[in-house]
This record gives sequence, C-alpha cells and structure tokens, in this order.
Amino acid sequence: MAHLAWVGAKYIRSNSFAFVKDGALVAECGGQTNREDSARFALERAEEFETDVSGSMSATDSFIFDSKVLGTLNSAGKAGVRGIVHPTRKGLTTGNLKPDEKIMEIANAYSMVVIRPRLADEDGNTYPWRVFKHL
Repeated sequence: MAHLAWVGAKYIRSNSFAFVKDGALVAECGGQTNREDSARFALERAEEFETDVSGSMSATDSFIFDSKVLGTLNSAGKAGVRGIVHPTRKGLTTGNLKPDEKIMEIANAYSMVVIRPRLADEDGNTYPWRVFKHL
C-alpha cells in the first residue's frame, strides 16, 4: 500500500496527499498552495463521502517540516491512517529544518509507519527520492 500511495502522490498535482487502502486510492487532493490544505481537504472529503481511511497508508510529494503539516500528521493518525511516505529533506534542502523528533513523536503516538524513499545508483550510493513536480 505504501508504494501505491507514493505513486498516487507522484501523479496527483503538486503538494499532493494520497490515501490508499486495500489497493485503492480512497482519498486524495493536490494542487493546493500547501500540502496541509491538500491533506485536510482529502480527509474532509473522505468523511463527507463516508469513506473510511482507517488502516490506509498516506503519501505526500512534499516535505513534512512545520507545525501545520505536523498537525496534518496528527489528524491522519486520529483518522486511523497507518503510516506516511514522504521525501526526506536530507541532501535536498538547506536551512535549519528539524522536525524529525516531532514527526516521530506523532507517528509513535499513533503507531504509524514513516517511510522516506531513497534511490541507489550503480555504485550503491543512495540519494533522496522526491517525486514533486509542478504541472
């Protein structure tokens, strides 16, 4: 499910959030100004259409790094989402972004899995895999 959510996040517009359960995309949103709105709208629409996201995996094409997005992670945990796939910032950005402790604190509180995809070259070197793209 994690891989399918990641692929969903790739093909939804930028700042996407995808929720996959039982091999199907059950909620998604993208193209918003920020990823927290995309996640919030996807969760609200799922609730509106009485779609159960509990047990689903989520993915975003964007980094989780600020309090608003951490709030989204908290909302997903409350909804019963099992985990999230999101790109790592290490090696991709500069600055003083240190959310990892808070991300793991929220994930652990809800027993959520956090996956940060990486790719490897022929020499075995790995680098962050980010699928973000502007359409």
